[in-house]
Amino acid sequence: MAGLVALVLAALLALPWLVDAPRVQAYIAQAASQVLGRPVRFASFSVSAFPTPSVRLKGFEVAEDPRFVEITWDEALATI
Repeated sequence: MAGLVALVLAALLALPWLVDAPRVQAYIAQAASQVLGRPVRFASFSVSAFPTPSVRLKGFEVAEDPRFVEITWDEALATI
């Protein structure tokens, strides 16, 4: 049992170095773009196992909806 626990801990510690970062980053951006229906990009990501397993995206950006029309505050207030 102790050997199994040690193996799991070793695998969790090695996880960040085993992940093919560019490939995973491209997959995450593509999957998020597909779900949101807008281009998604981010600068980098990190994976950690401790204290809790997590994935962090840095510089996360979602493109504006192309149907959205930019107007000024004056124009917006004029429609009220």
